[in-house]
Amino acid sequence: MDRGSRYRRARQRLILIGAALTSLYCANLHQAGVEGLTVDTSPLGAVIVGLTIVGLLLLGDRLQRWRLKEQIELLHIEINEAKRNRQAAEITETGYFQRLRGKARGMRGEGGPSPGERGES
Repeated sequence: MDRGSRYRRARQRLILIGAALTSLYCANLHQAGVEGLTVDTSPLGAVIVGLTIVGLLLLGDRLQRWRLKEQIELLHIEINEAKRNRQAAEITETGYFQRLRGKARGMRGEGGPSPGERGES
């Protein structure tokens, strides 16, 4: 499963849990016979609201940590690629490598080595 899919699934779960807790709170309001959108001040209503808030905060925090972890993984990949490219450039820019490249071209018939590659000045 790719990173985008994990993020979307986590987001969907967050939305579903928030909707379920909101539904539970609304059902509690309905059972209490409260008309309109007034606040349920019963202990159960307070617990449900508190749990809803805590649940959403925890899930939001977890989602944020997942995002940060993915960003760190991407940065590590980019750093490793840059390091690998730098090391490859250090190798390919050496005189020894250039001489080997010239010899390989000469063997393939792509043109002989340049005077500097043959050791001539």
